[in-house]
Amino acid sequence: MQKIKFNYVFDKTYNPHFIIGVHGSINPNNLIVMNFFNERIPLPNSTTYELSESGEIKKETAVNSPVSEENTIDIIRFIETGITLDINSAKQIRDWLSDQIEILDKQ
Repeated sequence: MQKIKFNYVFDKTYNPHFIIGVHGSINPNNLIVMNFFNERIPLPNSTTYELSESGEIKKETAVNSPVSEENTIDIIRFIETGITLDINSAKQIRDWLSDQIEILDKQ
C-alpha cells in the first residue's frame, strides 16, 4: 500500500491569534474571503491624572475619548488575519471543525 506523509514546517513569524469572529463574502472569482477579527472597546485618546505633591498619581481627572454618536456603543474590530479559499478547502475545514466540535461536546 502506498502512503503519503506530510511534514509541518513553521515560519519564523508563526504567531497564533485569538479570534472572536469572522466577516467576509464570496469574491468575483467564486472564492470565499474570510477576515478574522478580535473585538475591544476603543481606548481613549488621552487621560489626565492629578499628581500628589510627591509626584504620585492620585486620580483620573479627564478622559479624552474618541467621539461617538449619542446612544451608540463603539466597538473596535481589529482584523487579525484573513484567508481566501475555494469551496473544496472550505468543505474540508467545515468537516474538520465539525469533528472538533463533536469531540468538545462529548467532554
